[in-house]
Amino acid sequence: MDTGKSIWIQKSSRVVKGLIVSYLISGAALLLLALLLLKCQLDEGKVSAGILAVYVLSGLCGGIYMGKTAERKRYLWGMVLGGMYWVILMSITVFSGAGPGTGVKSAFLTLLICAGSSTLGAMVAGA
Repeated sequence: MDTGKSIWIQKSSRVVKGLIVSYLISGAALLLLALLLLKCQLDEGKVSAGILAVYVLSGLCGGIYMGKTAERKRYLWGMVLGGMYWVILMSITVFSGAGPGTGVKSAFLTLLICAGSSTLGAMVAGA
């Protein structure tokens, strides 16, 4: 019989595994983007678009994982994953000394992109 504590542990371990999936995809995609930047001398606009694509791809992959592993409320779990991805992303940005970025508007837009793409990934997985 599952207790409330063990269910919570199962659900939180799913989120952690989903975050690992998302960050592995992010790492690989950012390495590819860095290689393209080095070889093709990309301008700032293309690099920004590439970073945005990395956020979307990572969110989709993590959301698909959450959608496949969650029994119920797949969309919610996808959104939670995207929100956690964003929290870790912003924490790394602030604590690395880079500052909060370009402002609150940009951070909020990034949150919407991360949460939205993860939710979309969970929707795709649940269909």
